[in-house]
Amino acid sequence: MHSRTRPFRRLRVVVALAALLLAAGGSGAAAAPSPRPAEGPGTNHATDDPFTAPRTAWWRTDRFGMFIHFGAYSNLEGEYPRPDGTVCRNAEWIERECGIPRAEYEKQAATFDPSGFDAEAIVRTAKEAGQRYLVITAKHHDGYAMWPTRQNTWNLRDHSAFDKRRDILAELKRAADAAGIRLGFYYSIWDWHDPDFAGPATFPRYKKRM
Repeated sequence: MHSRTRPFRRLRVVVALAALLLAAGGSGAAAAPSPRPAEGPGTNHATDDPFTAPRTAWWRTDRFGMFIHFGAYSNLEGEYPRPDGTVCRNAEWIERECGIPRAEYEKQAATFDPSGFDAEAIVRTAKEAGQRYLVITAKHHDGYAMWPTRQNTWNLRDHSAFDKRRDILAELKRAADAAGIRLGFYYSIWDWHDPDFAGPATFPRYKKRM
């Protein structure tokens, strides 16, 4: 679910995604696998041009894919009831745009339980629609990681009601590989939750953990 209030930011994110995409697997059945360029000078994924770089030739060819925003914000289902009785509506930016206090946001995230996440159904839906790739948010700006990380406890395994034995990103990877669909992870370098992120003096510590 995308924020309706931020079309231009969303466009920039999608364009930037081509430079950040960590693609895995093969193309759909209708397209031959694209050759992978060798690593080395000139393959800086943060600075190369996604519209001309050999690394992203497959993306320019495949053209049609699915972008899934999924995280702790999904637990709110797009609405935050304010103390004054009004309702603020947003999507992945709901914590920031609706001014949700951190303690309250953390409390709701602790009840997050996406037990119905069905990787095979997602991949099947994409393939039946003719899509060639999937991208899912591994971590959005709220800093909440959707995989088991040792860097902090602000993640789906350690801060939710979800089954701690499951890893939805690994499940999606297995399903995508089996179906011949490429999988990419969107990882935001912004982090509203990490205390070291915002300060110039402390950012190096955050960068190391990131």
